[in-house]
Amino acid sequence: MRAMAKKKNTAKKHKFKHVEAAGATAVVATATESPAAMGASLQSSARSVAPAVSTRDFSYVSSDLRRIGVMAVALVGVELVLYFVLVHTSVGASIYNLVKV
Repeated sequence: MRAMAKKKNTAKKHKFKHVEAAGATAVVATATESPAAMGASLQSSARSVAPAVSTRDFSYVSSDLRRIGVMAVALVGVELVLYFVLVHTSVGASIYNLVKV
């Protein structure tokens, strides 16, 4: 039996589109303009690119954690209600008799 060699994947798996798109617009703008206008367009494009690259906004995390906490408390509450109903009432015994094989 021959062992098969693994393929080497040299391409990167993740390409960040917002960074590539910002860099591509600066190159296109400078290639079509005169050398004097290139400096001005690079400065203006650098100002417009900076907000697109630094998009680290984590304001949604606190609301997501709050939702997770509410959901956990609700599920524990449902579990306690079901435990009380199924153990301390006749509903649990009747369900057990229906399911019993």
